[in-house]
Amino acid sequence: MKSKSIFPGCLLFSLGLYFLSGSLSLSWLAALHTIPMLLVFIGASFLAGAIFGGEALYFLPGTLLTGTGLYFMVGTLWLSPTLALWVLFLLTGAAFFVFYVQTRKGLLMALLFTASGLFLQWAPLSWAPSLSFKYWPLLLSIVGLYLLLKQK
Repeated sequence: MKSKSIFPGCLLFSLGLYFLSGSLSLSWLAALHTIPMLLVFIGASFLAGAIFGGEALYFLPGTLLTGTGLYFMVGTLWLSPTLALWVLFLLTGAAFFVFYVQTRKGLLMALLFTASGLFLQWAPLSWAPSLSFKYWPLLLSIVGLYLLLKQK
């Protein structure tokens, strides 16, 4: 007997909770009806599919969406409204590391995103006006283009 994916059921269940929290108008459910919480619900559905359904490819979007949702939820509820871009790079790197542990693919991406996040966090402020810091996204684009052309 072929096993079925649990992801669709988890996704519909979590989306139902999300929309129910908006339609019931209960004050204690108001925190659930935010865009970051929607990201957490969708990411948790992917993670459930990966963990309980044995679908390793769901680890990457699950980790990325859940981490990003939690980051924005914590950032808007308890921290300052200015959120740091470097944390999103580290979250993406962590998602690729989780994906790598499960599939043995994506280590280069994990290292690139983690290094970019650490660079953005600890780059000296005196580098900001310099040419190397201003055009570092161009380096990311060139590496991405190389990886795309290398596949052909």
